[in-house]
Formats: sequence, C-alpha cells, structure tokens
Amino acid sequence: MAGPPPMVSLESLDNDHHGLRVEFHWHKDRYTHTIYRVAGEEVIPLLWSCEGVEEEMFPPSPCLVELHRQQQVFFLTGATSTCHWSLSLQAMQPSRLVFQVACRLKTEAPWLGSKYKVLEPSAQELFQTQPSVQKCAEQIHISPAAKLPKLFPATVQWDYVLH
Repeated sequence: MAGPPPMVSLESLDNDHHGLRVEFHWHKDRYTHTIYRVAGEEVIPLLWSCEGVEEEMFPPSPCLVELHRQQQVFFLTGATSTCHWSLSLQAMQPSRLVFQVACRLKTEAPWLGSKYKVLEPSAQELFQTQPSVQKCAEQIHISPAAKLPKLFPATVQWDYVLH
C-alpha cells in the first residue's frame, strides 16, 4: 500500500525572499493546508485550514483529495455525497496568493465556505478589504459573497486574496 502523498508548497516571494507560502499536507482522507509568512530565513505559521471528517456532508472547508500543479498554480478537487469542490490557487507577485473556489451542490447547505484557525494574530491583516470574510480571534470564515441558492443542483463560487 502506498503512503500518503508528499507535502507540496507554493510560494509568492519578493526579491528579498519576503512573502507568503502555502503548504498542503495529507491528513487522514484529504488535504489540509497551512499559510505562512516568510521573511528570509524566518517562517511563521499564520493560518491552518479547518477540515471536517469523512462523514460530514458540508465540512468547514472544501474537502480536497486530488492536487495537480502547473508552475505557479495549484488545482485541487474533491467531493462528499452532496458536494463537489474545485479550488485553484495562484501565486502572484508581489507576495499575493489568489484562491478561487467553486462548489456544485445537490442540496441546501447550512454552511459553505472556507474556515481557518488563526495561528498568529497578524494573520488578520492578510484579509484587509474583502467583504465575505468574517474575523474573530480564533478563526477566519470566508463565505460566498452571494446568497446561497434555493434551487438545486447549483454551483456557488467564492474567492479571496491573501497579501
């Protein structure tokens, strides 16, 4: 039996090696990711994606099980019995990470979005002007800007930029 997929990372750094890094690790049955601030040799963990468990139909963050890389872009997909997710992540200069997420729903969802555990208070600064982001001391919740649909199947999208 093969082991879990290896950790993969994507960085958006300036010429002085300052910026952001995302690392994707396999955890149980899906990918989880951590976002770091990089300042030369110093690497500070800022955010960790809140993941669900296998039985959850609507986990706190997209259930992502496949990862493909094309240069400075990652493409991830995954599904539960009621949802199918896709996520693209692009490293942009200077020091920006662009997340674009889509979810195809078969039925109404009580929650849809991406949740992060705050590991460092300065992580709040990454989301300065985005209306679909709710911040508290311990978590950041990113949700679609539009209302969730009432007719199904339906596709919902949200995006966010970290800088």
